[in-house]
Amino acid sequence: MTAAPYAPETRAKGWRFELDLEQISQSDTWVLASPDLRPWLLMLWSISWQQVPCGSLPAEDTIIAARIGMKPGVFAKHRHVLLRGWYAADDGRLYHPTITRRVLAMLETKQKEKDRKAAYRAKMSGNVPRDTTGTTTGQPPDGRGSDPGRDATGTGTGTGTGTGIKTGGNRHSLQDSTVVGADAPPPRVESTRPGEIAKLIRDQGVQATPGNPLVQTWANGMSVTDDELVEAIARAREQKPAPEKIPVKYLDAVLQGMRREGTGPPRHPAPDGAQRLGKAGRETAAAAQRWLEKSGGEA
Repeated sequence: MTAAPYAPETRAKGWRFELDLEQISQSDTWVLASPDLRPWLLMLWSISWQQVPCGSLPAEDTIIAARIGMKPGVFAKHRHVLLRGWYAADDGRLYHPTITRRVLAMLETKQKEKDRKAAYRAKMSGNVPRDTTGTTTGQPPDGRGSDPGRDATGTGTGTGTGTGIKTGGNRHSLQDSTVVGADAPPPRVESTRPGEIAKLIRDQGVQATPGNPLVQTWANGMSVTDDELVEAIARAREQKPAPEKIPVKYLDAVLQGMRREGTGPPRHPAPDGAQRLGKAGRETAAAAQRWLEKSGGEA
């Protein structure tokens, strides 16, 4: 008697069960089955995938019929088609070559993923072999799952599996990382003017990022100072008191108005930290509001 193809505790554990419709339509079993019997074939394959071991059936007709919900008499009548290609193994279970190949492909992919994770944990814990120059040489294996492929015989059930596992992000090769020394300081990250501007206006209640085109223009094109930004926000608050948000475009319009007027920040701030606004400031803020409404109110 043929030996069981894999361990008796093999389970799918949520591994999805796929059907290759093209292969099914070319299957001899599918052609031999009458149209009203074909749904029972699909049910039989699906039930076998949920069994333990995965991809097998009990070698007892009444239990198989009960599992798929078919009357025993009807099952006995069509057994020669429903169980076509299934064979008995030495563990007392029935197996089908096509479904067995899918199970083995699943097990192989699971093992590859297990090995990949183990290599990653070893790398993160520092247990990576190094050469004499201090350059790391270990690298985890590729974590992409394998494609079980399709059968070319046209006689199988047309079933398949998928990993459902996706990996993203950039891969980093350890071979490109050289250890300079245990006492080497981390690289210094220089702050940029757009970043300083974004932080300043965020602290004032204006949401913006260093990559915002207007923030880039203020930093590199207009060379806007911190005092100008604080004054512009104070003027904008005349029309948009807190907690109302100040759009970045609105603030840009206020800054542009200040530049046209030739006005800058006041010499002395108000005692509570707010900026005093004159007539020109109020007119600039009002003009910015009108411009923002005309442009559709986009930030």
